[in-house]
Amino acid sequence: MANIKILNIQPQNLPYRTPQQWRSWLNDLTEWQHELLHNHKEVGGEHYRYPLVQYRHNGFLGINEGETLLMQLLPLLLAETQLKMDVQRDEIRMLDTTPQYSLYNWQPFHAENYLLWQNTKGLIERIELLQKILTGHILGFCRAIGFAIPDKSLKVKLIGSLKELGYKKFSTQNAELWRLSFDIAFEANIQLPQHIGLGKGVSKGKGVLLCHTSASINSKTIKTVSVSQNN
Repeated sequence: MANIKILNIQPQNLPYRTPQQWRSWLNDLTEWQHELLHNHKEVGGEHYRYPLVQYRHNGFLGINEGETLLMQLLPLLLAETQLKMDVQRDEIRMLDTTPQYSLYNWQPFHAENYLLWQNTKGLIERIELLQKILTGHILGFCRAIGFAIPDKSLKVKLIGSLKELGYKKFSTQNAELWRLSFDIAFEANIQLPQHIGLGKGVSKGKGVLLCHTSASINSKTIKTVSVSQNN
């Protein structure tokens, strides 16, 4: 079992509507001083790690160390605008049941496994490939927050229909790429928190997770508050 902290911040009365705009606004405000906010190394290049600050169309969220950083930045943020905040506390643990989840705008592929996808023609084989990739994404998230899963104990199964969204533009520091995206539903024998990102591009709003089984989130305490500098 591992505890997790998530702070979801939605700034009010600002004209930004994309993850890229929120990323630029927050980093410009903090003068690009915090690597957790942009994931770039001081010496150049990017950190290849699970992003603990993730941007959405309506703001941004921080997970564990990212949550701590955003809490420290609250006075600076409140000097700029009003904030709506969701404070989330949860546990990640293995289960005997299999909660159902939805994953929106999921980008599963890097270059190697996209080649596997292209060379895999049968529907069953493609589903099995996506299940294997999704399992890897969940394991990567768990490693990032310090939750060790025993070998081969995580069971993931896609359910329902697989909705292919086509190719979505994904901007990097050096290029604009096009990646195949999906909306999927799946079940897994693990309790995962709402609203985290899984897959490629999670720092910029891709692969947002929602849980549809109330039993899997019953340990969660969520508080929603609106604050301004005058509170």
